Amino acid sequence: MKKSNFLTVTILTMCFMFFSSYLFTQNAWEWQNPLPQGNDLHCVKFANESVGYAVGNVGTIIKTTDGGENWIVQNSGTTIDLLSVYAVDENIVYATGMEDSGSGTLLKTTNGGEDWIELNEPYKPRSIFFTNPETGYICSESGRIYKTIDSGESWTEVNYDPSTRLQCIYFVNEDVGFAVGSIPNGTIYKTIDAGETWFDINDQNNYWYRSVYFTSVDTGYVVGYGVYEDIILSTYNGGDDWTVQYPEELNLKSIEFVNQNTGFIVGLNDLLKTTDAGVTWTNVGSYGGNYICFQNQNLGFIVGEYGKIMETTDGGVNWNYQNLTVTDSKLNSGCFPISNTGYSVGENGTILKTIDGGDNWSVQSSGTNSYLTSVHFTDFNNGIAVGCNGTILRTTNGGVNWTNQVSGTSGCLNSVFFSDSDIGYTVGEGTILKTTNGGIDWIDLNFGYGSLTSVYFINNDIGVAVGYYHIINEFFNGLIFRTNDGGSNWIADTIPDKKLKTVIFSSNAVGFIGGEDGFILKSTDQGEHWEEIMWPLNTEYDIEDFYFLDENQGYAVMNNDYISSHLNNTKLLKTTDGFEWEMEYL
Repeated sequence: MKKSNFLTVTILTMCFMFFSSYLFTQNAWEWQNPLPQGNDLHCVKFANESVGYAVGNVGTIIKTTDGGENWIVQNSGTTIDLLSVYAVDENIVYATGMEDSGSGTLLKTTNGGEDWIELNEPYKPRSIFFTNPETGYICSESGRIYKTIDSGESWTEVNYDPSTRLQCIYFVNEDVGFAVGSIPNGTIYKTIDAGETWFDINDQNNYWYRSVYFTSVDTGYVVGYGVYEDIILSTYNGGDDWTVQYPEELNLKSIEFVNQNTGFIVGLNDLLKTTDAGVTWTNVGSYGGNYICFQNQNLGFIVGEYGKIMETTDGGVNWNYQNLTVTDSKLNSGCFPISNTGYSVGENGTILKTIDGGDNWSVQSSGTNSYLTSVHFTDFNNGIAVGCNGTILRTTNGGVNWTNQVSGTSGCLNSVFFSDSDIGYTVGEGTILKTTNGGIDWIDLNFGYGSLTSVYFINNDIGVAVGYYHIINEFFNGLIFRTNDGGSNWIADTIPDKKLKTVIFSSNAVGFIGGEDGFILKSTDQGEHWEEIMWPLNTEYDIEDFYFLDENQGYAVMNNDYISSHLNNTKLLKTTDGFEWEMEYL
């Protein structure tokens, strides 16, 4: 097996060395880090000081009934990314979302989220706001604004500008509202007749406006970004004139005021505050996220990537995490040597251990800051972790202590695998190393070719390593190397135009190789020959790792490191026959 990118600051109660066939029938996955879940959150709204809702990627909806102390994951019934939520009261709540393809959803609950029903949604719904229980508005990335007067049962298009992508809608009262957007030019729309007519009041071009907030019909603010800097707009006459500020590039995303003078803007990694009605803004700390919301002058929340929830109870002076996080580091590989004891490794030398089947994880001292990519245990006590800068760590006491071993290379090692307690291999950038004494000493097999990403041995003699080599520009050829003599000699095969990422054998004869764009190869003769498996998903996601319960039943983890952070970039495939694969959602 190789490094496993599916664990990006995330641990699930499955780990790829310890599965039960129970999972195939129950389809049950539980977040372990962070809690209560780890999908990106995009919006949070409170109905009162106790009851609130937050929404995010892959149909995520979470609810609190105790002012944010605890959050419960609800079943939304959708896997579409949810971008906006509005709580009319603690029981009646709406959520909207969309995918890049344009598929959208509008959800409503009338019983506090016990059941969510899908309404006939407007096209590409982005942001939702209600001015009373019957009257609501949605702005869409198609440049449309919709209105309902029957509690969401039907929607009427009240404005359309195909040249803009609207991002946020906000009403000061039942008559006066604003919607902001972008592309190709920044857009600020205003209505003074309850959404019946809209007019553009913006005089700044080439900016992407993300959020709008008005403290009165005259005083309001818009935040966004341009090519070279962020932008904050302030108006004190209802949008007739705007004061422009250009803060440093902070990727500003959301704005909210707690009173006429005090307001906050949250960026990806920073929080700005004003106490003089937006005349000046001060960076008050690295409390970043996607959205900020205050229920009153004291109680506020920030939500963001990987399920991040932060709460303030003193008006933004102090912020505390509400989600439970063992680590913020990206995790790359997991290994369970026995049923309840497991390990996971990742960036910044992170090593985690569980002794209760993944319910709880503790941080171990690795003694390094190197990026760790792969871990393998041969029994309860003995394990090896590898990573960049030629890092090889060895433990003989179940991870209590880890010692650096001499690797003889300064390159990245991407995968480690042991065929028995003594014989093991690690592969990396033009490198294959072998040990015959449990990882104490490593021999360079003088490979010197391509970038190897994964290695797996069926027994002490027969093994397969995969990877790729660079041809020109963005083009690569996949590499498959097979040995029959314990690594003394390797037979090479090339797969055109594909990076190969991982290899595993589900039995002594049957093996699988995964690569970019969902590419899967299968062998039924111990890796001597490989055949491409065709399956009906056209994807830009790469196969990063496999785990099989038996010869045919298994999972594949897919990842796309290039997808922007506001989208879910990890997916899971399942097969019950070794040929057909179907999508599962985490």
